[in-house]
Amino acid sequence: MIQELKSNIEKEMKIAGQLLLFSEEREKASADESALFSNAISSLQDQLRILNAAVPSLLESKEAKKIKIARVGEMLSISAQEKERFMRDLGIEKEALKMLKKKIRQKKETVVLDYYKKPSAFTKMSSSLFSKTSMNLTRSRFDNLKRDLRKANMPYLLPTYFSMILCSVLISILAAIAIAAAVFIASNDILLPIIILIAVPALTLFLAYFYPASQASSIKGKIDDELPFAVMHMSAIAGSGVEPSKIFKIIAVSKEYPVVSNEMKKIINLINFYGYDLSTALKTTAETTSSKMLADVLKGISTTITSGGNIKEYLDKIAADILLDYKLRRKRFSTISETYAEIYTGLLIAAPLMFMLMLVFVNIIGGGFAGLSSTNLAMIGIGALIVINIVFLIFLNLSQPKT
Repeated sequence: MIQELKSNIEKEMKIAGQLLLFSEEREKASADESALFSNAISSLQDQLRILNAAVPSLLESKEAKKIKIARVGEMLSISAQEKERFMRDLGIEKEALKMLKKKIRQKKETVVLDYYKKPSAFTKMSSSLFSKTSMNLTRSRFDNLKRDLRKANMPYLLPTYFSMILCSVLISILAAIAIAAAVFIASNDILLPIIILIAVPALTLFLAYFYPASQASSIKGKIDDELPFAVMHMSAIAGSGVEPSKIFKIIAVSKEYPVVSNEMKKIINLINFYGYDLSTALKTTAETTSSKMLADVLKGISTTITSGGNIKEYLDKIAADILLDYKLRRKRFSTISETYAEIYTGLLIAAPLMFMLMLVFVNIIGGGFAGLSSTNLAMIGIGALIVINIVFLIFLNLSQPKT
């Protein structure tokens, strides 16, 4: 009885794997192919229901009839009443499998990273102006910037991005000259135009250089937020007995994990385009991802595959650990948010009020500060207040969990 029950369960696991595969292919198939997939899925579902219905009788007695299925060489136990229906569905599945598996094999399984696009006009202009300069400047230098570009999934080579930085700085210098000239004509004050001429290009250079690092940090946070649920999904897929590489393909095409799916696409691309085996693709992706947590998961899966371990058991364990860490991070962020609120109140509400009150006294008494009139001081203060508010909002948006 135990052996018969085990045979039925093994067959059900194989059927579940076929159902998963056919369901994915049906979503991408044409109308005619979709009908074929639907028929095959319906047949598999009938077989699954028949095998499930046979379980109670197997547990109660040994009178169930045995049917030899020559196609797979399995001994299954079902009731005599269900024999004819099961064999009919098996015939449907057999014909559908031949046709559908042929169609699936003909389709080249390629998943292309979504962010590979044609270069923009700005990229082309930057390269044409500064490509030679950038090649000379970046040779054996700026390894940190190169690493950040890879972790941020930005589709630029280091010289190309450096050309874009130089072009942005050039544009900011021209804009700063125009703004400084307008300010000088309006106020006849030399100090503020000089500040603008220095600050605008310097700020542009700073933002452009550290943007990839900021983007990589943002992606890391999003990956860490999505990872607990993605790993649980991967564990459920692994439990159906599908090929390990299919686990990553399913996550790669999933719309539920938009950031983690990009990392999974790297794995599929390394296998399809570069001929890597799954273990090597996992290790390579682990080195280029911005999330240490995801890197540890990928390395762990690679080790499990190499050592012949059970992927589902590993994913179940790691999912529990990651979910606990996720809950602790959410709780910690709630506590930190209270501190942020106090900082905002003191820095951007109380301090500006005191600053404006000071300006009122300066205006009444007369004079200025550091050669600036009270009007100029007020303009600088308002501008600084706007910039600080924007930076604070960006910081809150980047630091908070996304799920």
